[in-house]
Amino acid sequence: LQHWPNIIRVGVGKPRTRKTYETSWKGLHTSTLDVVQGVTSKRKSVIAKDKAILKKLAEAIARGYQPDYLLNNILRRYFVDLTEKFLVPLNRYFSTLIPFHITLSSQESPQLKPFKTDSFLKSLQEHGPQIPFKAKNFPTNTTNTYVNFYTQFLKCGNFATWLRQRTIEAQNELRKRYLQVLCEDDVQKWIIGKHEMELVDLLVRIRDELKLSNQQDSASSQLLPPTAVRDNDGGSPSTLTAKQREKLRLQASIIISGLPRDLRESFTADI
Repeated sequence: LQHWPNIIRVGVGKPRTRKTYETSWKGLHTSTLDVVQGVTSKRKSVIAKDKAILKKLAEAIARGYQPDYLLNNILRRYFVDLTEKFLVPLNRYFSTLIPFHITLSSQESPQLKPFKTDSFLKSLQEHGPQIPFKAKNFPTNTTNTYVNFYTQFLKCGNFATWLRQRTIEAQNELRKRYLQVLCEDDVQKWIIGKHEMELVDLLVRIRDELKLSNQQDSASSQLLPPTAVRDNDGGSPSTLTAKQREKLRLQASIIISGLPRDLRESFTADI
């Protein structure tokens, strides 16, 4: 267990003897592992002690011998809840990066705004964290404690992994919403008063979506590996269903009917 940065021991245990091998001439020897309840960590604690979980564990142990899985489940549930609370400020700020309004007038598939450390920390100070932090580990106050803690987290690999996963999920959801707008919004009403270039722009975007869908169908029929039809981030993009393709063709025909004759003929052949 020595390579783990944090070790939690609960329950009633007995000292055990283990055999270890060394590369030196001493060869085989034995050492004793003492079972001491509590938390052993190589890091300093910055979160205030949670008396509720300590009481729950103490009561479980006081009732007599408890199966390992019961105490494990209590601890796992506690750390899951703690992690979710820790991520609340990050998820709150990330939600502000997602475009809210998507309309037929959008120039292209909506994209997320970039994650900015300064903006996140400002949001963190405005709303505060969801978990109680200690103040004594830093020279001034509790605000410095959690701001420093989150600042350090933003520099580690775990944050990069979290941000990448959230970005993929959000982009896929945005694409689904974008396709839904293209398929479901009232194009007949939208084209009223629109300039010819706006109609052409929307028509081109619909045409491109239909072409992309045909390419994906072709790739699937040729039994290409899944990576051949995935986006650059590794997530599976939202593909069009047969019903959505039919709706897009109907939307395109409505737009084409509002174009001048020369443009109408050129686009009719492409859709």
